[in-house]
Amino acid sequence: EMGFGIPQLDDMSTLRLLASLAPALPRNFLVAEVKGNLMPEMRKAIISRFTGFTKTACVAMGEPTMEYKEATQARILQEKRHQAEIELRKKKHEAELKKMIDARKAGKAPDEEPEVEEFDMDVSVELTEEERQMVHPKK
Repeated sequence: EMGFGIPQLDDMSTLRLLASLAPALPRNFLVAEVKGNLMPEMRKAIISRFTGFTKTACVAMGEPTMEYKEATQARILQEKRHQAEIELRKKKHEAELKKMIDARKAGKAPDEEPEVEEFDMDVSVELTEEERQMVHPKK
């Protein structure tokens, strides 16, 4: 039983008004009816009112599967590896620029290529303990 002290809210007429207007308005909606969304018949009845809308549903309950956790960790590791490669390329480029500037200051001819130390392009990145415990990736 609702008890807001406002007659329109207490007798659910405001909810019925919003439910009838919502399908006609071109907006994003979240239908937060816990019991109604869990029961297939009620969920189909609610969704049928929203024709022309993209229906998206996400239900997350309980502990995720091991496959999901592994995929999340692989995605995090891939992102870390990508960021490390970007940083390595940046350092390599800065080293090349520094060598070229030093060569110009030393008076070397432009034909001669300055020696640039080789960088190991193989990036080894590991997940931290906090990242290993993560179940969902940060957005």
